[in-house]
Amino acid sequence: MTNETELLRGLLAQAQAAQARPSGPPPLGYQVELTVKGTRLCNLRCTYCHDWRSGSGHTMATETVEALTRKALEHPKHRVISFNWHGGEPLVLPRKFYQHALDLQAQYIQPSQRVTNSLQTNGVLLTDEWAQFFVANKFTVGVSLDGPAQIHNQVRVDQFGKGTFEAVHAGLANLRRNEVRFGVLVTLGRSMTKLGAEAVLDFLVSTGAEGCGLNPIRPGHLEPAGPNGTDYIYEEELNEFLIALYEERQRRGLRFGIRELDSVLSRLKTQGSFSCMLAGNCIGTFYVVEPNGDVGHCARFIDDDDFYFGNINSHSFDDIRASVKLDDRRQENLASLADKETCPTYEICNGGCPHERLVEERHNPAYNPGCCGRQSLIEYLQRQS
Repeated sequence: MTNETELLRGLLAQAQAAQARPSGPPPLGYQVELTVKGTRLCNLRCTYCHDWRSGSGHTMATETVEALTRKALEHPKHRVISFNWHGGEPLVLPRKFYQHALDLQAQYIQPSQRVTNSLQTNGVLLTDEWAQFFVANKFTVGVSLDGPAQIHNQVRVDQFGKGTFEAVHAGLANLRRNEVRFGVLVTLGRSMTKLGAEAVLDFLVSTGAEGCGLNPIRPGHLEPAGPNGTDYIYEEELNEFLIALYEERQRRGLRFGIRELDSVLSRLKTQGSFSCMLAGNCIGTFYVVEPNGDVGHCARFIDDDDFYFGNINSHSFDDIRASVKLDDRRQENLASLADKETCPTYEICNGGCPHERLVEERHNPAYNPGCCGRQSLIEYLQRQS
């Protein structure tokens, strides 16, 4: 649920690589994380989302899928390649689109490589046929939802403004019935935190998911400066709620995964992590690929031209990594990280997520340039370890 879209999958290699060489370009990783926007078309009109498009020209051509797959798998130093299929809504595309992608992966994979596939969906279009396809091809699945019905139906609506809670939960039941491994990705704002940790954990467990990721509702980094929306939640408020969730999960003895907690706990115990949110120096390690083949850094920077570095139809991964614009973004990120190196919990957070830092700096009046914002959560979890 990666952002996001992954099923709480490990990104240990990227986090360790970024931490190991903070002053130079990230080493050419054996792991390549690709968020692939197979389409920007979507069947929903979530009130906070600006990623969807309508009309023609917003679906990835077969030639672009081929170029991406070939260049990702033919590179001699790529060892683990993750295709994270996103949208828009990826299930508006036919299954033959993904079967073609799988056929190309089988064609170009090298003996020493491992390829994984995951897909992030709003769940409305899930069917038995889709579920069986996921099982047969070892996809992990993330489902996006926005809380209990009274919250979800206010913001996650279809093209006619109708809430989608029942449709999404029918999709979740489909996944459970077909024994598909899945996690849920939940937006978290003040309307959710006001329910309390006990009620939120009840809701999360009721989905039948293996675990969840919690995406705090915040303005985009390109929006006008200021605190803006009333439902936005910033780091200290988020930390307080995560601590309450941890205590409630401990009280019940649950093994339900919560990405934001378990990533920190993993770092504290083994220096590992399964969240890119603790990677810090990640620019040049993760990629988003648009339907037209444009390649940028991370879907969180979607539509920001400063974070796009080439096009997979005409550039190699080496070309993209050598982009002057990419290096500029890395140097800006390194300068931000340098301000945080004296923070007592820096060795755990690695300076946090570049996008979260930009949002906090631009919109949070209480932003502290010397900390990524997770210090109070990390110190609390340190005391529990």
